[in-house]
Amino acid sequence: MSFKEQIASDMAVFFNTDEFAETILYQAFGSRIATDVSAIVLRDPYEESNGADGREIIRTARVLIRSDAVTPGLRDVLTFDGRTWTVAAVEHLNNVYRVVVTSNDVTEKSRENYRMQRR
Repeated sequence: MSFKEQIASDMAVFFNTDEFAETILYQAFGSRIATDVSAIVLRDPYEESNGADGREIIRTARVLIRSDAVTPGLRDVLTFDGRTWTVAAVEHLNNVYRVVVTSNDVTEKSRENYRMQRR
């Protein structure tokens, strides 16, 4: 068995929710139907501030999804960690999609600043 064949046979282990994967919710852009998908979520350890006032925090994560589960596209929505994520980039690699997702949050500090400006 070649290395590539061995990796393909191990996919069932990698994407097993009792092992490495977790269940996330996938919804195609413009669709009202959401589907449970087994995926490996790689949470990036940083947050980027967006904008001069620092009002918005952009969180980034990478998600691995088997290509026989769904075909992700730009602006599709994934839900995990109690947060909604938008697909920003998709790359297909050997039966797996590597998906980069972002989630925007307005910080509590920026909400307070906004309230003060509106008074």
